[in-house]
Amino acid sequence: MILNIFKPKNWTSFDVVAKVRGVLKVKKAGHAGTLDPLAGGVLVVLTGDDTKKQAKFMEMEKEY
Repeated sequence: MILNIFKPKNWTSFDVVAKVRGVLKVKKAGHAGTLDPLAGGVLVVLTGDDTKKQAKFMEMEKEY
């Protein structure tokens, strides 16, 4: 599953992934690029087999 999730200010990218793991009850989850903890923005979160697509997303340009 590929999710675009708004990361609020003062949350780390890991905080968002941990929340997704808990809510969706999945073990395998990660993000496709860290956002600064002081910045809010959309974080791409990948779960399950879609975590294999991380490199493709990491090549993309970030926008703030």
